[in-house]
Amino acid sequence: MVVLSGDGKVSDDEADGCLSEKMRSLAPGLRFVPAVQFRESLYPYFMPSTTPREPEQFEATVNNPRVQQRIATLGVRYLILFGRNYETGNDWHNYIFCGAGAGSGGGGGCIGFAWWDRKSGIGAEIFDLTGKSFEGKLEAEAKGTGIMPAFGLPIPLYVPATDSAVCWGTARRLLQAIGTEAR
Repeated sequence: MVVLSGDGKVSDDEADGCLSEKMRSLAPGLRFVPAVQFRESLYPYFMPSTTPREPEQFEATVNNPRVQQRIATLGVRYLILFGRNYETGNDWHNYIFCGAGAGSGGGGGCIGFAWWDRKSGIGAEIFDLTGKSFEGKLEAEAKGTGIMPAFGLPIPLYVPATDSAVCWGTARRLLQAIGTEAR
């Protein structure tokens, strides 16, 4: 299996860190080919600018005899194109007041409470390189609320891990889509 960045907004390393690592944890028997190795072996067909994005483009590319031979050499069955759909965290709600005293003896500080909503979403497209078919697309989303009290200094107590949650959720759904049991 290969996970590639498919949208140009994230690197192959980020895609690997999000999906490949999580899928390896859930299904240790899966074999992954690093994105760099896959791209280099199939040059120029799967470079960031030439990676097929539509099912028709994909079919045309994988039906090329040179591409078929290189894929067979790598022993790869599935190609997953990863894309970060969005990440938001600017929905702040706060009641924090800060002030400072004048002169050399003046002090300062803050008091109050703030919170923010954060949402992350990613998408993944699954291509079966052996069957030369587009298997489908899935999207996942995670939401959370961060909190930050201010008693002297504003200090975030909880920052929602929406990126991690959406990666785990996508990894589980991808395993289901390819018929692999997660542990």
